[in-house]
Amino acid sequence: MPFEALVIAGVLTIGLVVAFMGGFGVFVYKDSHRKRDQSDS
Repeated sequence: MPFEALVIAGVLTIGLVVAFMGGFGVFVYKDSHRKRDQSDS
């Protein structure tokens, strides 16, 4: 059924968005703690 395909596509899309935001958050967290003294602008 097309409905199942929509559900699977929606779950995959949400999963990719959550994974991307999580990875970006970890990158920003590590970067901000690594160079906090130098980037004071």
